[in-house]
Amino acid sequence: MYPVGEFETARLWLRQPVEADIPSRVEIPRDAEENRMYGGDGTPKTFSPEEVRQRLTALTSQNSEVSRSWVLAAKIWPDGLAVSQPKGRYIGQITIFAIDPDHRNARLRMGIYDRRFWSQGYGREAVRRILQHAFDDLHLHRMALRVAAYNLRAIRSYESCGFVVEGRERESLWMDEHWWDDVIMGVLDSEFQQNGPV
Repeated sequence: MYPVGEFETARLWLRQPVEADIPSRVEIPRDAEENRMYGGDGTPKTFSPEEVRQRLTALTSQNSEVSRSWVLAAKIWPDGLAVSQPKGRYIGQITIFAIDPDHRNARLRMGIYDRRFWSQGYGREAVRRILQHAFDDLHLHRMALRVAAYNLRAIRSYESCGFVVEGRERESLWMDEHWWDDVIMGVLDSEFQQNGPV
């Protein structure tokens, strides 16, 4: 196993969990759209402090050879005001998983659970920083992900980070009495480098 590391961008810390993340996660307003964007049925979820503690504790014992996860902690609110938590306010998580060192590829997933931070560039900042880590430090060649076809906000964000649509898994999601495709996206290290520095 290797150290997972912590990273910083202009508005985010990508780090391991701290105690203050528990109330921040519990306090995130629940809404149906947030649940749907991550494949749920649209029923807003609530979490108890103990449930959040268990989920975040799992990050501290991850096998970094095959998977690496970070808390996304905002340093500032979208309006530019500083958050009150010294290590940033928990807004979501990002993970590199299915790491294959022989073929130098892996998969990515990210969730920003607090909609107050949607469409503000926080996701793009996080993805670009993790891609830099994946390609420069882990020496991966390719990163892939899948996203529900109805999640246009996420697709645009991933495209802005250099991901391209590589295909679809047709009608793989049942949502709102309708079948939806999963969109398969990928980015190569050379494409990411052409996209400019983080």
